[in-house]
Amino acid sequence: MKFDFEWLACTLSSSLLFRLLPLECLPSHDFGQDTVKSIAIVGAGSAGLAMLKGLLDLPPEIRADWDIVLYEQRRDVGGIWLPDPSPAPPPELPETPLYPLLHTTTPVPVMTYPGFPFPPGTPLFPLHEYIEQYHRDYATRHDLWPYIRLNHTVLSSSWAGTSEAGHWEIVVEDHNRVRIQKSFDHLVVANGHNHEPHIVSFARQETWLEKAKCGLQREILHSIWYRDPSRYVNQTVIVVGSGASGVDIASQASQYARKASLVSVMVMVYNCPSDTAQSIYTASIIANGSLLEPRAELLRELADDEEGLRKRGYDPYYIGHRMVDDSAFDYQDDLIDTLRSKGGLPERNTSFVEAWRRDCVEYLGDLKRGWKRLEALGQAQEWLEGVESEEDWVDLMKRVSAWQRDWETSE
Repeated sequence: MKFDFEWLACTLSSSLLFRLLPLECLPSHDFGQDTVKSIAIVGAGSAGLAMLKGLLDLPPEIRADWDIVLYEQRRDVGGIWLPDPSPAPPPELPETPLYPLLHTTTPVPVMTYPGFPFPPGTPLFPLHEYIEQYHRDYATRHDLWPYIRLNHTVLSSSWAGTSEAGHWEIVVEDHNRVRIQKSFDHLVVANGHNHEPHIVSFARQETWLEKAKCGLQREILHSIWYRDPSRYVNQTVIVVGSGASGVDIASQASQYARKASLVSVMVMVYNCPSDTAQSIYTASIIANGSLLEPRAELLRELADDEEGLRKRGYDPYYIGHRMVDDSAFDYQDDLIDTLRSKGGLPERNTSFVEAWRRDCVEYLGDLKRGWKRLEALGQAQEWLEGVESEEDWVDLMKRVSAWQRDWETSE
């Protein structure tokens, strides 16, 4: 897919994108409030579904005549949670990095779209099938399916116009391999960043690979091709990564390998709530462009943000869009607070991020160990009985972590 990312930043209103792209593309003019708009969303994963719902949640009198469509190149919604149709071993470039034994390393209550809990009986740390179904349920509950075009691949997009006015020209290939060209006022790219693997080359890497001992064969494998931990029986494994998959793969490999080590710095970003905050922000500005700060103010905020990173010892051009120092929650609150301060959303005395999501970070380790022990004892399903509402799930997490702490203290 080929995108002109400079014009993409001018079309989308997320401060996250402004950090990633050249500053000269920021709009200096006032946005109009057209009555009729056309919006294309690319990708039906967590972010794409949240964006679609964010647009549909706008007041009907505002978006009644809008043309909204979501293009998804795969057979269903769910993004990386939708399994690759190819059997093992994975193809040259898998559709997803998902592997058969993937369990979440984050408790499902924290992963949810706000106000939409997982169904009763879901394990706290389930297999990937539960997350896949959750996205389908979300699309059904909020009547998103009429706007979703599955098996439709966006081949290209280009901006036609100037910095003052124009539109996106998008070429899409449907399930019959028929190419369609359409024009849209706005383009939202929500196709994720976990498709093309980034493989690092180390100094003297080839020499290390060739000098394996005892007839063993050394290899360097990107996690996108990981599928089965049993291939590492009696081997030494080092997992390098800062994401949830690195933690999960290291845990699986340790059950078979002679030695398994994890080199990782965890970055805690819970996609569904973060995607919701960004979608509310973007949908609001698509509806009313005057909510976006003037160009000069955006540049000042960007400079202040980068200077703040430098003071904390980070290089902003290396860090890029990553959330550091547990700033993911603050980022979500800032997006919503900005809209409230400008009248884009009603004023409220509550934060967007619920306190229990922040609190969970403090007892996550206890919770993981406690749930693992409950499963080993065969008591997990008993603890899930009666857990339905969001409040019930929060109470369950607190009870499990307290139960585990009490047990560890008494040992």
